[in-house]
Amino acid sequence: MSPIRPIESDWLRMRRAADGRAREAAMELVQVLVEHLGPAPALALVDLGSGTGANPAWLAPAIHRTYAQRGAAAPAQHWLLLDHDPDLLAAHDVGERPEVSSGQAVVAAVDDLAQVLGQASRPTVVTCSALLDLLTVPQIEGLVQATTTAAADGALLSLTVTGEVGLSPGHPDDDLILSIFNAHQQRSADAADVAAFDSGLDFGLDAGLAGPAGWQTAAEAFAGRGWEVRQRTTAWLLDEAHTPLLRRWLSDRVEAVLELLDSRDPRVAVVAAWWEVRSAQIDRGELRAEVGHVDGLALPSS
Repeated sequence: MSPIRPIESDWLRMRRAADGRAREAAMELVQVLVEHLGPAPALALVDLGSGTGANPAWLAPAIHRTYAQRGAAAPAQHWLLLDHDPDLLAAHDVGERPEVSSGQAVVAAVDDLAQVLGQASRPTVVTCSALLDLLTVPQIEGLVQATTTAAADGALLSLTVTGEVGLSPGHPDDDLILSIFNAHQQRSADAADVAAFDSGLDFGLDAGLAGPAGWQTAAEAFAGRGWEVRQRTTAWLLDEAHTPLLRRWLSDRVEAVLELLDSRDPRVAVVAAWWEVRSAQIDRGELRAEVGHVDGLALPSS
């Protein structure tokens, strides 16, 4: 098996600004969530795969601002951050934000959600960001079951990759690279695959990651349990103003593609040549990228 490769904190820091810009397109979902929750003295929010706390850092002020725009008193926000990586959690500063009344970080896995929700106060909202594509289908279904069974008051699951990528200028091998990368994202789960969020669930090697189907899997599971589902597109738009992120994002994709190919595969040379062209375009400030993401909101039927 491949060695376990944790999510790197510098990558999480690098993507924060792009995530925030993309999520502005889904502010309507925050507004719908606040309308659903209504007046409340306090909210309990459980953030899965929280990493360094980027999701609460964006969502806490968005919730506070939305209540204020509605002319209502903003409830106290009590955030519980869950992640399997204690080093990432140690870097969060959620509790220092003025909109947050308390922020607690707990080393925990996805299959701990049911227990966590059973101990949480009401109303409770389950959140995550850039997580669903890193889970298996059974994990996502377990997440949905825990959320709906524990009578949580809503789930806002953000920035799931959709597998849609647009690069400008185009290149004849773009579709090849994209198809191999998406296959990598949905590869069979082994120790390396679940490293990004080690749930501790016992699934076989044929249980592939959901990858770009992550949100759709969750949406169908929520709908099947009688919850209402909404979604909004939250694409990254990257250009010369985002050169470090664009280079890191694209080089990581190339690394993933090469990881899936045998070293004797003739496509290895194709990928290397493609990356040489793309890297030079980034250097010259010529490359543009639109990276598909989706934010989804699930609410219990009234």
